[in-house]
Amino acid sequence: MKLKMGVLSTMIAVAMVVAPLNVNAAVTARQYASGSWRFTDEWETSVIYKDGNTKVAKMAYGYDTDWWDEDYVWTRGYDCKTQASLTNGKGSFSGTKMSARMWSIIEVHHTSDYNIEYRIWMNDSYNNTEYKENEGVAG
Repeated sequence: MKLKMGVLSTMIAVAMVVAPLNVNAAVTARQYASGSWRFTDEWETSVIYKDGNTKVAKMAYGYDTDWWDEDYVWTRGYDCKTQASLTNGKGSFSGTKMSARMWSIIEVHHTSDYNIEYRIWMNDSYNNTEYKENEGVAG
């Protein structure tokens, strides 16, 4: 189940990270997961991108086993367009570029490759966007 509220069935320890992206017009930010242990049970984490206290966009990503094993990325801009994409052993895949407050979604069948890159493209006009991991997935 994507975008779970509350505590995940399998909790993943994620450190708080803050890193400036120095955005002018558009940016692609990346998160990574690797190692076979990451893909034995389903999991999800999220990243909130902010400019100061202003939320810019959100990326929720993970591994799901509800119907089949899949890698997924969901992105949503608060005031900007976003596009979800990922690369796994099957190749690189992208969702549709979506307007603010709409979800861009890409879900791809997982392969035996345990090195996954999850991406969010943001059409962001803020000057100093930062991200904070594991800020929750609601909203």
